Amino acid sequence: MKHYSITISALVLCVLLGCGKGYVPMSGTVTFADNGEPVPVGTVIFESGPHHARGHLDEQGRYSLDFDSPGSGLPKGTYNVYVTGASVPDGSVQIAGSTGMSERTRFRNLLDPKYNSATTSGLTVVVDGSSRTFDFRVDRARN
Repeated sequence: MKHYSITISALVLCVLLGCGKGYVPMSGTVTFADNGEPVPVGTVIFESGPHHARGHLDEQGRYSLDFDSPGSGLPKGTYNVYVTGASVPDGSVQIAGSTGMSERTRFRNLLDPKYNSATTSGLTVVVDGSSRTFDFRVDRARN
């Protein structure tokens, strides 16, 4: 009976601690290349084949990756990285519709559009366990 309880305890501990997953906790910041200010909104996405992980930027441009649970990180490998949703409200506009006029909020993109795709961003990282922080400097959108 003791043998079974020890085995069950080990399995429970393994599940709680992420035993055998090989995930590397990841975090970092995204800042503007021209002045080092943080990108205050958006999502950083790491992708490699079937593996995708995302982290939402806070007002200081910080993120941590959520693979299967908040802050769980990534499996080791090479990842293409891109940033989406980096836009802020930029006033409102009147829209004519079948029921009259309505008001919609316009948004201004903060980043160069090349950062919206893993194939055009130019951002790549190698997750090997030795580095757990990846900071990115990105270009502003041309307005």
